[in-house]
Amino acid sequence: MKRVETETGRSLQEEEARQLERREKAERLKLILREKGEPFFSDEEIFFLLGEAGWDVKRAAYEGFLRKAEDDALRLPSGLGAASGRNYWLGLARKYRENLGGAMERSELRGH
Repeated sequence: MKRVETETGRSLQEEEARQLERREKAERLKLILREKGEPFFSDEEIFFLLGEAGWDVKRAAYEGFLRKAEDDALRLPSGLGAASGRNYWLGLARKYRENLGGAMERSELRGH
């Protein structure tokens, strides 16, 4: 059986599997970001977040929550308004933040 390759050099089956995996990651990200009722992000933006995060759903979720946390308080000319959900989104972002510092070594173990 002849192997059919795409422009990227992958077989058609590999490319289809890759696209399915990306769609599944996009759906997972939407669930994590609570995008069901009233979506904040378009599908294009969801795929952009994933692409920027190297298709790592947790990293994309962190960035998505940070974007949602941008000041969203509503203020009307009359002075009335709605509270911001910024702290809520930042709290969720903390769950997905990477530990970029790594493990810390205890000072008594360093010989000081």
